[in-house]
Amino acid sequence: MTPANRLPHIGSLVLGTLLLFVPLFLTLNWDPYLSDPAFHTFHVGRTLATDLPSAYELEPLARAPLYVALMAIGAPYASQIGLVLSAIGWGVAALLILITLRAVNRPFAAIISALLLVFNPLIITTAGTEYSWVLALGWAALALSLLPIHSWKHPRSIVWLKGLFLLLLLGIHFNIATLLFSLTLLAIDIYKGRIGWLPFLLLITAAILWGIFIFPRSGIPGREDPTLWLQDAYSFLSTRELYWLFAPFILAGVWDVWRWEPVGGESSPQLKPAPGQKLFVFLLLWTAAAALSRSPFTPVLVSVLAILLTGLGAAWLSRRVAASGLLALNQQQASYLLPSLFMIPLLLVAIINLGEIYTNRPVLQAALQAQAAAWLEDNTDPAATLFAPPRIGFLARRPTIPAFMDQMRDATIISVYESLLSNSPNYVVSENNLAWDYITRNTWFKDRYQARVRFQNGYASASPVTIWEYTPSPYDFGEQERVQAIVNEQFALIGYQFAPQTITPGDDIFMTFILEALEPVNNGFISAVHLTSPDGRVWAWHEERTPRSLPGQWWEAGQIIPERIQLETTTDLPYGAYELQVFWQPGDKDIHWPVYRDGDDNALDRVFLGYVIIPPDADSSQATPVKAQFADTILLDAFALSPAEPGRPWAITLFWDTLNPPDKDFTVFVHLVDEKGQIVASHDGMPVENRFPTRAWRRGQIVSDVHRLDLPPNLEPGVYQVNVGMYLLETGERLPVWDVGGVEQADRILPLSTIEIGNQ
Repeated sequence: MTPANRLPHIGSLVLGTLLLFVPLFLTLNWDPYLSDPAFHTFHVGRTLATDLPSAYELEPLARAPLYVALMAIGAPYASQIGLVLSAIGWGVAALLILITLRAVNRPFAAIISALLLVFNPLIITTAGTEYSWVLALGWAALALSLLPIHSWKHPRSIVWLKGLFLLLLLGIHFNIATLLFSLTLLAIDIYKGRIGWLPFLLLITAAILWGIFIFPRSGIPGREDPTLWLQDAYSFLSTRELYWLFAPFILAGVWDVWRWEPVGGESSPQLKPAPGQKLFVFLLLWTAAAALSRSPFTPVLVSVLAILLTGLGAAWLSRRVAASGLLALNQQQASYLLPSLFMIPLLLVAIINLGEIYTNRPVLQAALQAQAAAWLEDNTDPAATLFAPPRIGFLARRPTIPAFMDQMRDATIISVYESLLSNSPNYVVSENNLAWDYITRNTWFKDRYQARVRFQNGYASASPVTIWEYTPSPYDFGEQERVQAIVNEQFALIGYQFAPQTITPGDDIFMTFILEALEPVNNGFISAVHLTSPDGRVWAWHEERTPRSLPGQWWEAGQIIPERIQLETTTDLPYGAYELQVFWQPGDKDIHWPVYRDGDDNALDRVFLGYVIIPPDADSSQATPVKAQFADTILLDAFALSPAEPGRPWAITLFWDTLNPPDKDFTVFVHLVDEKGQIVASHDGMPVENRFPTRAWRRGQIVSDVHRLDLPPNLEPGVYQVNVGMYLLETGERLPVWDVGGVEQADRILPLSTIEIGNQ
């Protein structure tokens, strides 16, 4: 056994203490400048202690339920608990790497890798998150799966211990990558006969339940584009040239871990894998699974893999130099000095980089965010929703849709835009960068938000930090209708709303259209809105260049945008129900684009949105009550009769109420019947002189409907019966009718009243 494998007890104790102390020291000194994901986790944990988080705050709970639960238990000290847990996790991970690599006869690689890990920038960039424990638990389970445990005193207990590590791993960080990793390790144990199928099936069941009940409700945002990680890595290496010193060691480590060693002598030569090769294969597969699932944990695994390869490469180069005899060192000197010669410059690079990061820590940005949070806490309702950096939401103690400022760039503008569209937060907090400049200058944003207060510091790159308040507008009213209308195979109308639906002449109508691009839309077009009476006459119209709320080059396939249009009406608009219609035209041609609605193959030239009503006066206080019901939709509330004389027009006013809005347009008939049952005068027509079709009627709205009958000049004096009813014009089928006592009327005719006509 080499001296390196017989590290003195005191040396091991010092090394272990150092591995635990360094992450704690770095993390606690980085406290105010934690990353956005860390503050997001703290915020959700603290919220969970008193209430259920909002849908857009559930992502950490769905991803890291056990870690968030620990934050909730110590809610008043959520950030301190998260910091200490994260730091301890890095120390434990470093210790496990040290122990595991020494167990596979890689003693100096173990020391170098463990030290590089605790002096890595990952410690502070992921401080407060669960990532350190994901690494520690995953590495522990992996080591217990691949190291030879058959010679251990209680191998069965080791298997169950590994199962506990996997359960904790999934509770700390549940996603596709960790699930596949855990299932793979369980499959190894099943193959080797260590356990049965039950744990494997239980894990699959848990994953299915999580996918069904938790994931869809978690509001988990779109995963990061892996190309952004590459951009970040390139930016990191291009500004820290010293890290290129690691490159030759990483290459040497790859060579060392993938080589095969000859065994068995010359008579029966065989090859066996280098020590720890299986360990690195599984680590590489875990990294690949994380990258393919776009897990935010991927950069951590990539960095750890690079650190381990660096340690292996340094140890391998030390052995090569010692074996070459280039240096006059005995075996004991070479085994200590050569690895130290390689380790010291690598550690110096890591420490210098940590110093640079600490020097450039975002002190001014954190101060501006703290000022913004204090203003929000003092000047907003506790239930007000924010779209803000998680640090601000945590400090302000408000429900927060997380805006990860370090990820704000051109590629994420649309996702931010869609989040604002779908959630409509009460306040938005922006910082000074190009992506936010695009968003806040956008017409859609300016229509909805007004700057309330700015916090500035001329020395802060993020200055100013601006708080925007949502400004209520007429476009916010009206129930949103869902629809699927494909327009010219370029985009789809998937929803709309308009208000008000009942107006007085001269009022404006405010419409919002939700459009989804089916393909990249590079050229603008015209959205046209018409207000049309039942006879086809256009009473008001407006045309708007579209898209107005988004630069054309942004509108990619699958992206959803809202478009607002304001329609002005005139003061001479007569009462009645008007159809609100929308159609689309190319910008340079006066043609209507075809519209295919709800899967129908027949092309339409426009979309009917609904009715806008100018109600007629309906005072039924002096009318005769009726309370007769037609089908289950319409109630004849009352009626009023004018005096009747032969040869003169006679009018009857029917006051209708709506029980359930009809889905068809019904025609009203009024019959004047003599004593012999003969119809002597009649009138058929849509209500309110064909201006108020029944499809436009709304529950609780009284409709005053006047019907005029021309009485014959030779009408005999006498008593005449007034009958009313409703029918569907297309088929002639009458609606069933019941009187106030619930008696169904014969022939679906309601005998309403009698009138007496005398001599002229």
